[in-house]
Amino acid sequence: MEDFVGADKAAAEGALLESTTGEEVHQLPKLVGQLTQRVHFITATQDTVMLPRYVNYLASFHPQFVAGEMVSEIPDCGHMAMVEQPKAVADIISRVLLD
Repeated sequence: MEDFVGADKAAAEGALLESTTGEEVHQLPKLVGQLTQRVHFITATQDTVMLPRYVNYLASFHPQFVAGEMVSEIPDCGHMAMVEQPKAVADIISRVLLD
């Protein structure tokens, strides 16, 4: 993980993009729409892989979608939120689970 986070930005993005196909990404709305369990999405303001607007769009496919309640956005953070800001991620998870 340290190698990946410390890698050249272009190389790291290339590795991420090569590990997921466009077809798989296009299937995400359908998959989210089939979920029956409660979900919560975490996004980050500086994420250039899964832009916050796409995460919000994706969340809107959930059958129980409620605008403003199913997505949390971490400021000053990129795609690897669990590495970049683990406390912020933990705080969001704790809040959602206790809700």
